[in-house]
Amino acid sequence: MEHTIAAISTSTMSSGGISIVRMSGKDAIETADKIFVSKNGKKLSEASSHTVHYGNIVDEDGNIIDEVLVIVMRAPNTYTREDVVEIDCHGGILVTRKVLEAAIKAGAKPAEPGEFTKRAFLNGRIDLSQAEAVIDVINSKNEYALKSSVSQLDGKLSAKIKEIREVILNHVAYIEAALDDPEHISLDNYVNNIEKDVDNCVDNVYKLLKTSDNGRIMRDGIRTVILGKTNAGKSSLVNAVTGQELAVVSDTRGTTTDPVSKAMELLPIGPVVIIDTPGFDDEGALGELRVRKTRQILNKSDVAVLVADCTEGLKDCDRELIEIFRQKEIPWLLVWNKCDLRPEHPEAKENEIYVSATEKIEIEALKEKIAAIGKTEENKLMLVGDLMHPGDMAVLVIPIDKAAPKGRLILPQQQVIRDILEAEGAAVCVKEYELRETLEKFKEPPAIVITDSQVFAKVSADVPESIPLTSFSILMARHKGLLDTAVRGIAAVEDLKDGDTVLIAEGCTHHRQCDDIGSVKIPRWLKNYTGKKLNIELCSGREFPEDLSKYALIIHCGGCMLNEREMKYRLKCAGDASVPITNYGTAIAYMKGILERSIEIFPQLRK
Repeated sequence: MEHTIAAISTSTMSSGGISIVRMSGKDAIETADKIFVSKNGKKLSEASSHTVHYGNIVDEDGNIIDEVLVIVMRAPNTYTREDVVEIDCHGGILVTRKVLEAAIKAGAKPAEPGEFTKRAFLNGRIDLSQAEAVIDVINSKNEYALKSSVSQLDGKLSAKIKEIREVILNHVAYIEAALDDPEHISLDNYVNNIEKDVDNCVDNVYKLLKTSDNGRIMRDGIRTVILGKTNAGKSSLVNAVTGQELAVVSDTRGTTTDPVSKAMELLPIGPVVIIDTPGFDDEGALGELRVRKTRQILNKSDVAVLVADCTEGLKDCDRELIEIFRQKEIPWLLVWNKCDLRPEHPEAKENEIYVSATEKIEIEALKEKIAAIGKTEENKLMLVGDLMHPGDMAVLVIPIDKAAPKGRLILPQQQVIRDILEAEGAAVCVKEYELRETLEKFKEPPAIVITDSQVFAKVSADVPESIPLTSFSILMARHKGLLDTAVRGIAAVEDLKDGDTVLIAEGCTHHRQCDDIGSVKIPRWLKNYTGKKLNIELCSGREFPEDLSKYALIIHCGGCMLNEREMKYRLKCAGDASVPITNYGTAIAYMKGILERSIEIFPQLRK
């Protein structure tokens, strides 16, 4: 960060009264002196910190570019903790760019996107959570999102994380000191002290994690998609609900050609994203594309609102949509529009309402109904705790090899241990080659053995048939709502042919080792099992193909880094494309011939 950077800090998309060009770096003030001529003749380098100066910005030939105010801020009391200069010029697009060009010609380098915040982070001015909050503040679309982002920017999230970290570091320091000086520092009964603090830390971490989806709702809003046949009044209803001319309204069929989204704060709902869609009864090739797009939008929707003309009743396309809602398990509401044209109508059912978009009849009641069905519930399903009784022992088989992360366990392993403890059980962790000897030491057999999928075959051979056996991946898939589909989808392995393409999908991104489970081992096992020449494609993180039609099979990880909503979205996309989907643990168990055994603890899944 030796060089000085410069960038336009205000919008470059439109003109305004004032624009700001900002510079940051050890030479920022000296660079500004090269292009700024003060009205009082003084140099900025002579100025005190946090002072404002009036003058002109000039080009290399001394020609005046603009009349400006320049603010000088000296390190470390700045956003980046470097010397900072802000040039307040007139807000025209051309003049602002010329001021920036002058700064660059004077020696500054163009800033990369987010580089000012990056420097603030690297210089210790803000931490990572605050850095992330900066862009959330900028992108806030509603009051709720803004308050949440400002709170995070203020350091409230950081404070909670620092509090947890401080407790851990204090214990680490004490233990290290006791090990170095056992004569003066005792660890007797220390386990009781640390156990309580660790439990509190874990509880606090889980509380933070559980708020992540609420944060998404607060930031982005409840995704409410408006659907129905052409000219049912969808766009009129969107305008009535939002109080804005968001959608073009016309009697001409097919006025809405693409989905239109609007993020806003909508009382009494709060933050929402209202999505207006083309008519679901569109015909022809273009109509098919629109319908397909509508189906994709449904996969990421929190609420579906079906608009029907009450003077015509339900059409076939309406009934098709209702069936899709039920299949995708999307909360939905049937809105009978144009009730002003039919004053007498049947009594509305629980998930129905009669409204008039044009006459604004029952619009407020509609908002309340959307708010009521848009509430999401937390996934209450345990990983393994519901399969155990208090006092039960579980043996966890955890390979520690070159593919294992350094100094820690992977998330599913951590979560399973925590779940066992929550269920008042006990967990014994062993490596795969220690398992048989460990089992022989037990006076009574453990209630369950849970293994990493990579060593499924060896573990199955070492664990007596009388002891239930499954894998971390299978448990995680159940927790995320994937397991039922995974067990059904595994049969597609037998139908694979030469030239078929298989997608291996992971929910996280990580540095791949030479014998990586997703990119190396599963493709190898799959090709060996089927004996077919298969094309293998990989995707990781939040990337997931929109078009899945070319795949004969999808093999997904357990989804520990994905929330339930994202996992359901992927399942729905696979279902829409009629592509079978399974998961790592299920696929490995099947190919090793032990799937039946691995799902015996779930009787409803047995084939």
